[in-house]
Amino acid sequence: MGTARLMAALIRRHLGRWTLDVVVFGTLWSMPVLAGLITAAYFDRLETGTGATVTTAVVLILAYTVWRVAFVIGGMHIDGHLVFRTGAVMQANMLQRTLELPAAQAAETATGDVVTRFRDDTKHMWETVIFTVDMVGAAVLAAVAAVLLWRVDPTMTIVVFLPLAGVVWLTQLLGSRLRRYRWLNRDATGRVTEA
Repeated sequence: MGTARLMAALIRRHLGRWTLDVVVFGTLWSMPVLAGLITAAYFDRLETGTGATVTTAVVLILAYTVWRVAFVIGGMHIDGHLVFRTGAVMQANMLQRTLELPAAQAAETATGDVVTRFRDDTKHMWETVIFTVDMVGAAVLAAVAAVLLWRVDPTMTIVVFLPLAGVVWLTQLLGSRLRRYRWLNRDATGRVTEA
């Protein structure tokens, strides 16, 4: 089973929890925009006479802070459950498959390598599932920020987002090299743990 198919299956298995995690962390990623809008409303009052008063701005910032802390605590709870459930499913499936194999086939690799696979491979998968949550949140933040920045100055928006597009392109270009280093790291860890 390929990585993308496995990841999709893990997300489908915990779809409700993953969706809730996306909503909470999408909101968390976007919350700094609210603080900026509250601050902008206060500075608008200084400049034009209309906008948030000092008292209103302080109350809104305090409410924002309480709301953000509540989202962080709730998000960590949801995230923790998603992480441990995803890892447990992976490890249970790996153990079940190992026990289904004849003893000679199950013991072909060193014990240290098996332990490393149970620990690290499952960790990489749940980290990837959690990364999709952060990726959605970051995309929401980028979209909101781009719209707000475009409304202020379209030229500055292009100047800010063009280098980001270049970084994404470069990262994709270097992906195969990173995969090779990850494989070499796993191989080295397996040799150390089997000794």
